[in-house]
Amino acid sequence: MVLSNYDRNDEIRMCDISNITKNLYSEIKKEHGKGIIKLTTMSFGVPRRTVSNWINGTSPIPISKFFQLINIWKGVCRKSEDEKNKIIESAFKENEYFSVAKGKIVKLPKEITEELSYIIGYIIGDGCLVDIWKPKMRTGNFKYMIEIASDTVKFANKFNKFINNQFDLKANIYKTNSKCFEIYIQSKVLFIFLNKICGIPMGKKKGQLKIPDIIYNGSKEIKNAFIAGFFDADGCIYEPDKKIIFAQADRMFLEELKLFTERLNMQSGKISTRVKEFGITYDFSLKVDSIPTFLNNTPLQHPNRIKRANNMRAIVGVSRC
Repeated sequence: MVLSNYDRNDEIRMCDISNITKNLYSEIKKEHGKGIIKLTTMSFGVPRRTVSNWINGTSPIPISKFFQLINIWKGVCRKSEDEKNKIIESAFKENEYFSVAKGKIVKLPKEITEELSYIIGYIIGDGCLVDIWKPKMRTGNFKYMIEIASDTVKFANKFNKFINNQFDLKANIYKTNSKCFEIYIQSKVLFIFLNKICGIPMGKKKGQLKIPDIIYNGSKEIKNAFIAGFFDADGCIYEPDKKIIFAQADRMFLEELKLFTERLNMQSGKISTRVKEFGITYDFSLKVDSIPTFLNNTPLQHPNRIKRANNMRAIVGVSRC
């Protein structure tokens, strides 16, 4: 998996498969003999020392080079396609950590979890993947930056724990003004993962947003966790008016989200247009008889949203979970 502006040092690398690469290399050497060094260096197009570092696990091996190694093994050792696929499956089961050359080592999840679904929903609502060199007073000039906004330091720290749980990374948190904090993560591997696997668009989100396939294909709990993440970022609860409101500047995405919530038995009214000082936004409110479904099934994480949700429970007569 690489970005379009390919550079050999940009490619994602696998960090924990030295036992597999050593076994493959040993079998190739047994069949091919002394010419293995020439064979591998010419095939990979890199110096002998680099090949040695990849095989021994001193340096993480690029995914494309690992596949090349498997293909060499398959040909030289006369292995079947099924045997090749078993090696690939074994490698991806065994490997948890990935990196780029001289980049941070990142743990990537093997399957969608509720926590990961929540992270995706929140970033879609109040985060972005910065894909250009963007000067920042506190963080410098970085590319492949994940930026997430929070209105409290308490939630920023909580979200940082989610990031650490899922990716074994710690984000940087900066106060931008009295009411806003920003969470920064500079990691190319995570950037690519969130974009290519999790479906979060790069750069300006408006007009690009959609609910990711991994959310659509997930369980009901995964879907509800995604809704919780988005709502904690872009939702509002007005207890006295018995209103739970989803808001967004991208109308097409909000229309998709409305249908998505309705499939989860949360019915809503029409989408309204709001003209505000920073631009036009759109929103829809859940119908009153759907509020208990939202309260009982949406695992909110933001302390302020949880507090308001509990107040709403008392008003509509829903007991706390």
